[in-house]
Amino acid sequence: MAEDTRKFRYLFGITLLYLSLFASYAERGAKSSNRRHIGDNDLDVVITNDGPTTIGGRTTLTATITSPEQNKFEFCWFLDEYRTKENCTIATHSDTFVKSDWKSPGWKDVEVSVKQWPSPVRQASSCTRVLVTDTINCQLAASSSEVGPVNLSVILHDPSQLFPLSNILFSWNFGDGHRLSDKGRYSVVHNFTQDTHYKVNVSLQADVNGRQYNGSADTNLHLYVRFWTDASVTSAPGSKTTSVDGKIYVAKGPVTFTLLYNNPYFIVTNISTDWSFGDQSTSLHYTHDSIVHNFTQEREYSVWVTPRIMTKYSKHSLDSILKVIHIKEPITDFNVTDLATSDATMAKLNVTCKGSGPFKVCWNYIGTKLDHAYVTSSPPKCLWSAEVCNFVVTDRRKKNGGFLKVTLSSYVSREEVVMMIHNTGPTIIPKPQPQSPGVIAGETIAALFICSVALFIILMYGIRKLYKARQHAVLETADFDFRDEDCRSIDSVYLEPRRGCLSFGFLSGCRKKTETYALLDQCQNNSSSYSSIL
Repeated sequence: MAEDTRKFRYLFGITLLYLSLFASYAERGAKSSNRRHIGDNDLDVVITNDGPTTIGGRTTLTATITSPEQNKFEFCWFLDEYRTKENCTIATHSDTFVKSDWKSPGWKDVEVSVKQWPSPVRQASSCTRVLVTDTINCQLAASSSEVGPVNLSVILHDPSQLFPLSNILFSWNFGDGHRLSDKGRYSVVHNFTQDTHYKVNVSLQADVNGRQYNGSADTNLHLYVRFWTDASVTSAPGSKTTSVDGKIYVAKGPVTFTLLYNNPYFIVTNISTDWSFGDQSTSLHYTHDSIVHNFTQEREYSVWVTPRIMTKYSKHSLDSILKVIHIKEPITDFNVTDLATSDATMAKLNVTCKGSGPFKVCWNYIGTKLDHAYVTSSPPKCLWSAEVCNFVVTDRRKKNGGFLKVTLSSYVSREEVVMMIHNTGPTIIPKPQPQSPGVIAGETIAALFICSVALFIILMYGIRKLYKARQHAVLETADFDFRDEDCRSIDSVYLEPRRGCLSFGFLSGCRKKTETYALLDQCQNNSSSYSSIL
């Protein structure tokens, strides 16, 4: 009994050892793509295919020996689990086999066996699986993931060229309520206007060799907006903003900051900003894109703004924006005075002002007549001063006099004056002031009223002329006996105007008056017949 037990244990141990070795071999064989090793010499064979394949199409399979070989080999192809031999050829290191008569859809096993030829000293085999379908195999690709126009293309997997594109009906569903159907339209550009998810689907239908094929593909688009932001800086009205070497110069006083951002398809529903003006004042969660801040000191400020943009489907916290501004005093007390000189041919002017430099003064003659003022006729001459606003301008007088324009500017403001230069000295001409909106509106209303009255008068005159023309165009025919008791002829008759005449006091032609019409001065057979009265 004890000896039998030992034998049983021995056999059981041997069995477990063989099972473990078999499992290890099977695993190693699976990892090595089903290569079969014959003797001491093994071959590495790789098999590929261009599947999936649609029934009616063809599949191209290629077997390649990876190691360099100069010998000839026999490649034999086998299909399905029954290893039905399809084809055998002699080649050096690779062979291609085309299968075109698939009968049913599903996964198909294909094996290739390689033997050295003519003597089978070395041999190996490899397997692959081919997917055969009864549909049109395709994928859907998108060119962009941003809101806006997106190019959608169907990538058709048809290596056997079974389906000409012109024979395929493409039915598109863009996921936003829009649809499109067109034959041969494998690529479309669609405009998506929201930053949200879209499921795009395309269905394919084709008739080939009397058989109908269908296919479909879809893709999920998660579109977003690439927002960009910036901030603009504007001085108060009457001043200007200048940027020099990346520095922004602004006049002291109220300064307007405006948040700039792109808003494709008006997708933005709300904005919120946090402002820090560099003078210990802030404005948090401000819900407008423009804000005005009053700067009271002449120095440099670092202004930060942090924008947040909201759309219907998303919220975006964007990077903070820094604007470094330099507050400057604007030009005030601008004054131009004449400096008398002994030379009558020279004009000498003193230009002074208050404010923050640097300053630039320019002058040039702009014409000899008043209606030519402010029209430059010669290039200007200029002087610069870093801090002090005190200039002496000299120029030769024109022979017939003329208008001299003097312009003084700084980083944050600009002033000008026009002077008439003559022999007795310069005379300052007031700068024309722009009319206020109220004055312009009043002048416009007055002009419209005058035009309306003139149009009314012309219209009434036309009505009067038309009425009289119609009155005189009527022919009144009658037989009258114009005899007095002595059978004396009557050579004229007085007619009153018709009561229907329109009477307007300012239209004298419509005043009631009598009209005299001549009659024929004949009397025959003691009677007079008159048949035409206008």
